[in-house]
Amino acid sequence: MLQTLKKSEILRSRKMISILFEKGEYFSQDCFYVRYLRLPAQEAAGSKLLVSVSKKKIRKAVHRNLLKRRIREAYRKNKSILQPNEEYSCIFALVYRKSGICSYKLIENEIKDILGRLSKECITS
Repeated sequence: MLQTLKKSEILRSRKMISILFEKGEYFSQDCFYVRYLRLPAQEAAGSKLLVSVSKKKIRKAVHRNLLKRRIREAYRKNKSILQPNEEYSCIFALVYRKSGICSYKLIENEIKDILGRLSKECITS
């Protein structure tokens, strides 16, 4: 299976982002605050991801970009956990909430847990 992260899998629409943060549900992990919304498949084709790293917590842009790259890479490698469904799709935001830089291994384990939980709550429900 080809593991890619296409532009269509990234949440970019300001309208969808505002809907996500207004109406979406949320939960927290050790490193992440996760906001998600289950939508009918015709509104959003497939799952879409938004990655955010706070400028207030991580001051240097180099470090923020490093964390965003690590998060996207962990998602790209493990997105098969979030199985697509014909009826529903899931849009979600991963907001990094630690004030230090986490290792890739820790981020990947957190992403696996998050995707497992999202597949139960968004797709299979």
